[in-house]
Order: sequence, then C-alpha cells, then structure tokens
Amino acid sequence: MMQNRYLGRYLLEHPHNLDKMVFIAGPRQVGKTTLVQSLGPKLGFKNVLYLNWDRPKDRIPIRDINYTAFREEVENAQGRPLVIFDELHKYPKWKSFLKGYYDTFKKDLPTFVTGSARLDVYRRGGDSLLGRYWLFHLNPFSVSEILKRKILAPPKELELVSDKNTQEAFETLMERGGFPEPLFSEDPATGPRWRRMRRDILIREDLRDLSKIHDLGHVDNLMDLVIGSVGSTLSLNSLRESLDVSYNAVRTWLKWLEAIYYCFRIMPYSKRVVRALKKECKYFLFDWSELNDKGARFENLAAMHFKKSVDFWNDIGSGFFELYYVRDLEKREVDFLILKDKKPWMLIECKYQGDEIPKSLRYLTEKLRPQHSVLLNGSNQPGKYRFLGDTKYLVIGAGAFLKNFV
Repeated sequence: MMQNRYLGRYLLEHPHNLDKMVFIAGPRQVGKTTLVQSLGPKLGFKNVLYLNWDRPKDRIPIRDINYTAFREEVENAQGRPLVIFDELHKYPKWKSFLKGYYDTFKKDLPTFVTGSARLDVYRRGGDSLLGRYWLFHLNPFSVSEILKRKILAPPKELELVSDKNTQEAFETLMERGGFPEPLFSEDPATGPRWRRMRRDILIREDLRDLSKIHDLGHVDNLMDLVIGSVGSTLSLNSLRESLDVSYNAVRTWLKWLEAIYYCFRIMPYSKRVVRALKKECKYFLFDWSELNDKGARFENLAAMHFKKSVDFWNDIGSGFFELYYVRDLEKREVDFLILKDKKPWMLIECKYQGDEIPKSLRYLTEKLRPQHSVLLNGSNQPGKYRFLGDTKYLVIGAGAFLKNFV
C-alpha cells in the first residue's frame, strides 16, 4: 500500500516532472521518504543516492560549496542515481545550495527534496528557486487510497454507490486516522503510543529547530486548545486570554503549528454572501484521530479529504481550487465550500447523524448556486438526490462521497 500512493502513481505516469527538482512537502511520518525511495527502481534507476540532513555524515557533501564531495558520492553510487535530499530545510543555506546544485547538474541528476516543514512556506517571502522545481504535497491516507481507486483528476460525475468495503475504509479512517503506522497496525496500542511520540517530536524537535521558540509549554497548551476548537471558529483573542500571552504570540505560534503540519486553517468565504464573516478561521488537524468527539472527528476527516484533493489538483495543474467555509452574521453556516476556478463548485454540510437538509444549506445554496450541494453524513447510505423546489441536493454517506476525492 505504501508503495502505491496516489502521488507515486502520478509521478510514474508523468516522469517529465523529473526534468526539474521535485519537492514533496507534508506532515512528518506521512510516508514521503518511503514513497520516493520506492520510486527509484520503478523509474528505471538502479541506484539511489539518499542524503539526510539529520545524519551528520550526509552533511559533508551538502555543505561542500564546490560540490567536490557531492560528486564523489555520485561516483560511488556507480551509475546515474536518483538523488534524494531529506530534511534539507533544516540546513540554514538550503535554498542557496539547491540553486547552485540545480544550475550545476540540471537534468543530469533527477532529484527529490522532501521535508515536513518550510518547503511550501518560505515562498511567501520570495522564491529564489523559481523555475527549478515542481512542488507536490503528500497528505494522509483517504478512502479512495485505501480502496486503491485511481483519482487523479476532479470528478466530472460523482459516483454515489456505497458497499461494504467503502464503509469499512471510512470507519477504519475514523478510528485510526490517516497516517500509515497507526492505520495499518494490527496492535490497538500502536495508535495512542504513536500519537504521543509524534506530538513530542513535533514540539521538542521540529518546532524548536525551525522557530527558535523557547516557551514550548505554552505551545503544548495551544495544541490542546486547537483540538478543542475543531469544527468551530477560532478566536485569537480567546486563545490569548486562555494562555495569558500577547495576541502576536498566539498568531505566531499558530503559524508555526501550520508550518510543521500539525494543523491547517480554512478561511471564511465572503463573496456573494451578505453580512458574511471575513476574518475568523477554522482550524483542523492533519491527524484527526486526536479528537474524541465523533462529530468533530467526522468533520475533520472530511476537511482533510477536501484539502488533500485541493492540494493535489492544484499541484498537477488540473485547475485552480480553493477550500473555504461559509458563515454570515445571522449564524447561517455551511462547513465547506470548494471553489473551482473562482466559482462555487461544491457546498458541503457535514452532519454525522441525520439526513434532514439544514436551513443554512438551503439558504446558502440559493445564494451561491454551486454545481453540487451536499449533505454528508456518517451512514453507509448511497447517494440520493432530493429536490426542494427547483434546487437539487445530494444526501450521501461519507464513504460513498469521499471515495470521489483523491
């Protein structure tokens, strides 16, 4: 399963991407290194040159400004290798290194660069590597991946059928999350142990190394507050009061939690909605198994499926997709809105139990006129269209709907 991930299938079918460096960003322990190492033989490379910044001996060829030591590593690989730089973003001069590396070797050495932070963040301040790489995101497993469905493009028509395997995939993800180790382990103790270990590594290593934050206790408490807020709008002022710190501190810490792929935010959509919220974000976790409340866990699982698809479709150039939620000052809210090329494409309300179409979904459907208006629940029911007036709504179980996404 790990060797047949959605991104791997795409890269094997589109090897021209290796004409540039391929950056793969994503959460720690989501399977980036395993994926790229498995691609070497499938792409026709007999040798793989793997350099990990976390291994002291691998830092020598990376720090070599004249690439002398690096050339020796290449020669020792005995033939044209596939080059993998892992955790390279921890090297302060990594951008300068890669710029010189690419300009020196270009297409002679096909290269993957993997990392769990910063690879897709630093570009906001200017991109000195522009034109030298393609960026892809690797996100946790989804319903379609477990079912080994090949979803490499936005669906033109939704498949609405559900079956036993579809529901089992959904229920397994609900229980275990989408990270490989707890997802595929047969030991029920693996999940809790793995989550504790991952959180500790994120705080004690990734966050400390990248941000130089010294007050890690407050950040640990902030993680708990984010967990408690999933599914609701998050007020920075409320967080500031709870932690007894400054507004700027909370805002900075949240940005770093996003940078290390602990959580991600969804902004409110305000166009074409009168008196819509414009500033308050919602935050969701990459590992929804941390959530105890089933309703919040269900909404987070759905959010991750939509984010994963939006990321991938944008990465491969299938259009321009954006993920929002919608809420106005009268508190009419729908959980997710996916835009396709700036136009409302899917409006999705998550309701773990029940199939009655909420008034807020009806109201915002009339305002936004998306191509699809969906009530998503946790049942095993296949999709059925329901008409209210002239407007069509899709009521469907999570497994049947989410298998249409990457």
